[in-house]
Amino acid sequence: MGKYKMSIDFNVLNHLGINLYSNIPAVLSEVVANSYDADATEVNIDILSDKVVITDNGCGMTEEEINSKYLMVGYQKRKGPNGIIKTPIYNRKVMGRKGIGKLSLMSIAKNIEVYTCKDNQQSAFKISVDDIVRKIESGEAKDYEPQEISPDNTLTEGTRIVLTNIRNNRTLDHPEKVKTELSRRFVVLNNTFVVKVNGEEITFADRKYFDKVKKAFIYGKCPIEINSQLSMFDDDLKTIVRENKININGKECEINGWIGYVNKSDDLKEGSVSLNKISVLTNGKLGQEDILQDLHNTSMFTNYIIGEIDADFLDDEQDLATSNREEFQKESPEYEALFNFLKKEISHIGSVWNKDKEEQGVSAAITVEPKIEKWYNSLEGDEQKSAKKILGKVNAMITNEEQRRDFTKYGILAFEKMRLKKNLSAIDKFDETTIATLPILFEGVNNLEESMFYQIVKQRMEIIDKFEGLTNEKQKERILQEYLYKNLWLLDPSWERPTSNETMETRLSSLFEGEVKLTEEEKNARLDIRFKEVAGKTVIVELKRYDRVVTSGEILDQVRKYSNGIDKILRKEDPNKPPVYEIIVLLGKYVDNDSSIKNCEQVAESLKPHHSRVVFYDELISNARNAYKAYFDARDKLNPILDIFNEIDE
Repeated sequence: MGKYKMSIDFNVLNHLGINLYSNIPAVLSEVVANSYDADATEVNIDILSDKVVITDNGCGMTEEEINSKYLMVGYQKRKGPNGIIKTPIYNRKVMGRKGIGKLSLMSIAKNIEVYTCKDNQQSAFKISVDDIVRKIESGEAKDYEPQEISPDNTLTEGTRIVLTNIRNNRTLDHPEKVKTELSRRFVVLNNTFVVKVNGEEITFADRKYFDKVKKAFIYGKCPIEINSQLSMFDDDLKTIVRENKININGKECEINGWIGYVNKSDDLKEGSVSLNKISVLTNGKLGQEDILQDLHNTSMFTNYIIGEIDADFLDDEQDLATSNREEFQKESPEYEALFNFLKKEISHIGSVWNKDKEEQGVSAAITVEPKIEKWYNSLEGDEQKSAKKILGKVNAMITNEEQRRDFTKYGILAFEKMRLKKNLSAIDKFDETTIATLPILFEGVNNLEESMFYQIVKQRMEIIDKFEGLTNEKQKERILQEYLYKNLWLLDPSWERPTSNETMETRLSSLFEGEVKLTEEEKNARLDIRFKEVAGKTVIVELKRYDRVVTSGEILDQVRKYSNGIDKILRKEDPNKPPVYEIIVLLGKYVDNDSSIKNCEQVAESLKPHHSRVVFYDELISNARNAYKAYFDARDKLNPILDIFNEIDE
């Protein structure tokens, strides 16, 4: 029998170890957290061409502690009052909890060597992931005995871990990225806990995003290092202190940290990596990389948001982390309280952001064409207020400067249209979708008469007229099948230019032929199905036969199959990107043959969790006509500002 023994159900090990993480920085953060818990003051990470070596000067481990703690998967670190324990030397609140973080090493390296020294007692062993996999596949006994190896005599205190045969070593070519990622995963980096990568100390400056923040909202005890970083780069940075107390089951808890927004959404892009997120940290360590996406706020301003929130109450009395250790249990009262707090805060921040953008709208428009200032000053009272609003909304829509010229023109067009219709109050209701569709309405115009009678709109009305003239159900099927997939604006006016992704379409086609098992009745009810990419999302449109009456149970079961399959494919395509898709089922008859408002609302609510909705043949055409007819009615009324547009175009 060997000196060292690891006891665990190998199926659990396969789930929590070999498949726990997929990237090196996430794994290294678990090792750094263990060093912190071991009262280390310094951790050195050396990234070499063929291995990664992590060395700390912590308390180290004896042979007995290796077996009873390190190799004991599920070892409970939190045995103090309320599940909280402090380290013996620096009285640190322990980061680890269940003793499974060390298993993450197996997800990136096939060979793990551990060298440790405590009280002059040196120990060393090696874990082979291949040996463990063989045991899993063969169903052998639960115990695994790591190989005893020669100690490292150069290590006189602490622990050294050597990772070799690393599965995905592309990150190893960019140590600077590892440094940046680790800096974003901890808030305990200071002179009492120093982490170095290839000899260079990690600091808060390595996060490389503080210089982008233009306005920051501060909650409670934001670390002084972060405050100094925020103020270092921009003398005009505005900071706003916000309330940070929340109540959870009668207990007052604190939220600390900051949320800010940047000037341009592109400022939050680092190649394929997006900084557009709010990270949640607990006890000084990253607990969930992004909670912003959970809030499901699709407003434009959220593309400008970045932040870090410390919520230690998520890691106090009970373990709320999910099994992958990268997010929290969403049904817990603690997470729900944080969710509701942030939902309100994001809404508040959005109103501040919109106000800022609106205040800057007129000056931003004048940079496009100085004559706009004269036009703006010629307006009086409510007219000028409305012009300021729409220019502000346009300014809020600009994601890059190349858009500014055209959108400014479209905004003025929309204002003049509303003014001539004596309906300037409608501008108050303009949202991001309204502004985003202005290019569709006014694209390519040489004068305002053309803008109101532009060929695109004319062609669309002709398609609508053609469909409305049909009374035969089969004819409606044929015409809609012919035009719909090339004209997705029939479903949503903002879906202007659908594109095709042949690789994705092939995968989705395979999905609907293989994994998504439809009954023969379901297949026969389908007239056609297509997959398009439009407005940043994958859109799946299924055309049912006009005379087919589907039940609520049928359609829910079907979109659930589609949703699960599409979600799986999109996550496989890009694991770091939340799946964005919509499923639309086009029907001729009401679900359950029940046209009551109550039934329609119930069906809509049942489909919403699966990113799905129902559209009816005749409703589609009626809505499309209402969306475009108004532009014909106003075609002769907007000539007074042609001169401005000629200048802009020149």
